[in-house]
Amino acid sequence: MENSKAYTENMQDEQLIEVFNAEIGGVKQQAVDARSLHSFLGSRQDFSTWARNRISKYKFVENEDFISFHKKMEREIGATKRIEYFLTGLPRP
Repeated sequence: MENSKAYTENMQDEQLIEVFNAEIGGVKQQAVDARSLHSFLGSRQDFSTWARNRISKYKFVENEDFISFHKKMEREIGATKRIEYFLTGLPRP
C-alpha cells in the first residue's frame, strides 16, 4: 500500500501534457497546445484535420475556447506556415 501512495504522490508532480497560461479572448487562462495534445493522444489522423474536427464536434468558439495562429516553420528548402491552436479547458458560463 505504501508503494501505491508514493506512486500517486509522484504522479501529482508530473504533467502528462504541458499546461500553461495563455490569453484567450482577453482573459488569461490555462491552456494546452493542440499539437501536443494530438501527439499525447496518439491520434493517427493528420493534425490539421483532427484539430478542425474537434473544434467543430465540440462547438469550440474561437477567442473563447481556443486561439489559432500561424507559425513559420523553416525547412531545408524554404519555409512553410502551419496553423497552431491553444485550447482552454474552462467551461463556458
